[in-house]
Amino acid sequence: MDNGRFDDLTKALAGPTTRRKAIKQLFAAAIGGGLAVTGIGSAMAKQKCRGAAQVCRKNGDCCDGVCGPPDSRNRRTCACPGQNDRVCNGKCINGEQCCTSSECSEGYRCVSNTCTVIGSTGPTGPTGSTGSTGSTGSTGSTGSTGPTGPTGSTGSTGSTGSTGSTGSTGSNCPNGSCGADIDCNIGNIGVGYYCDAGCCWQS
Repeated sequence: MDNGRFDDLTKALAGPTTRRKAIKQLFAAAIGGGLAVTGIGSAMAKQKCRGAAQVCRKNGDCCDGVCGPPDSRNRRTCACPGQNDRVCNGKCINGEQCCTSSECSEGYRCVSNTCTVIGSTGPTGPTGSTGSTGSTGSTGSTGSTGPTGPTGSTGSTGSTGSTGSTGSTGSNCPNGSCGADIDCNIGNIGVGYYCDAGCCWQS
């Protein structure tokens, strides 16, 4: 019973009225409330119905009104009412409708259970901007020393050195030079030498 009808009933009972009229008003209100409850119950029943391939016990459990026969495990599921109907994603579709794009011809895809032409590919978008340069990596470790190379060839002979200077002329005194006889005796073993013309001579 809605608020308006309840207010009307309250006013009618509060004012002067006959017993018969009051009973009629109460009866009408009861019928109206019962119909409202029945409508709510019907809506709830429709919301609780089960889709195709869901488990059921009787036809009334299914939205399409068909509870199929038991399977190998003695389990019944909601079936499609039409002879060529089939289950697709929990609902019934007819034989002319598609369930997946693999059922459509080349160049078509399944959209809302209908094979639809695939549109052409749009133009390629512009190239994105170049990203920033990455950071420099760390320096690698020093490699090991390589093997010793072969011995080189012998170098060319150097140029001949310059000629040395001539030595000084030797003395003409075979027994040594002297300034007096005593110089000859000191410079030679024994005596018997004398000094003449600056040279020691044996006597």
